[in-house]
Amino acid sequence: MRRSAGDFYVEGELLWLDVDTIIREKTHGKKSLDNFLHLYSLPKLTGPITKPYTRADIEHLLYEVCPYDWHAFFQRHVYEVAKLPPTGELKRSGWRLVYTAKPNRFMTAAEAMFHVSSQWVTYGFNIKAGTLSDVREGSPAWHAGMAPGMKLVAVDGQSYT
Repeated sequence: MRRSAGDFYVEGELLWLDVDTIIREKTHGKKSLDNFLHLYSLPKLTGPITKPYTRADIEHLLYEVCPYDWHAFFQRHVYEVAKLPPTGELKRSGWRLVYTAKPNRFMTAAEAMFHVSSQWVTYGFNIKAGTLSDVREGSPAWHAGMAPGMKLVAVDGQSYT
């Protein structure tokens, strides 16, 4: 899940979709993430409260819902850095991820709204106003020595604008 220091913020939805699809798969559809949330939020005797928790608390409650190695799951998807984002949860939930050369409407709109050019799939970087905002580990940009914060001034002798 993590490919850089901040990816878990953006990809957190995928993490919890992964948890949900694992629970549904392992329990043959009898349980879901909702069961975990129900356990986590009990008891409701007061109004809003601050409820501190540890990683072990979360893993224990998830195990109550669905026996699984949740410690290894969170170690792999949160505490370690992965080269590629997860996709198993998409397949388990019935989706199929397809890459094409043409940007989809969402990417086109996001690039226009945030004034960012995404070369993530092809070259492995995102750029805003000539400055790299992210570089995917193992990508062509990564192997070329590019890193977040660098300014792109030219590509193969051609000025970058």
